[in-house]
This record gives sequence, structure tokens and C-alpha cells, in this order.
Amino acid sequence: MLAQLAVQFDATITLFQDDKEAAGDSVLALMLLESSQGKEVKVVCRGPDSEQALHAVGELIAQRFNEQE
Repeated sequence: MLAQLAVQFDATITLFQDDKEAAGDSVLALMLLESSQGKEVKVVCRGPDSEQALHAVGELIAQRFNEQE
């Protein structure tokens, strides 16, 4: 879901967790990040659409990736 969102923006989205980093548009890289609920992740966006991308990623996270509880 995040990878699909990432390609919609003219921005590079990178996620950092501990000593790992992942490109936001790479499903494999995101899976290798092995993130889970409760873990702290830093999101960095660079490019012309960086503000919009960061807002969209923040919304996706706040909505728990649109998953039902």
C-alpha cells in the first residue's frame, strides 16, 4: 500500500528504522525493513512533491494502513 502511494508523487520517500533503510516505492525493501506496530520509523521525503508525499504517508500511517481492527 505504501509503495503504491509513493509512486504517485514526484518525490523520493525513504523510511529508516534502527540501522535499516528502505525506499518507499519498493515493496521488497519495505518488507526487509521488518517494521511492525509500536516500532519507531523515520520518514524522509525529498523532491518537488515532498510536502504532499510526507502528508500522505503520515495519513496512511495514522489510518493504520486502512486495516480493520
